[in-house]
Amino acid sequence: KVNNQSTIIGYDSNEDKYITLPYREIPVFFSGTGDIFSGLLIKDILDNQSLETALKNTSKKLTQLIEKHKDYPNKNEGLPF
Repeated sequence: KVNNQSTIIGYDSNEDKYITLPYREIPVFFSGTGDIFSGLLIKDILDNQSLETALKNTSKKLTQLIEKHKDYPNKNEGLPF
């Protein structure tokens, strides 16, 4: 957390800059969300997005998935899609 705010922190070596991206935590736990985050991030990087854009896109997509399925009863099975 940065200033008590959940934050993604990264370093873009191509642009020699640090990135801080605050996000809203959703109070549920799904198994495998870190793996989904990594996969979405790598996809955008391989599509030649900047790290900052890739992080923003990934955070938005994962937030949408969690919001859509936050009431799913079997969270240990991961996000259903």
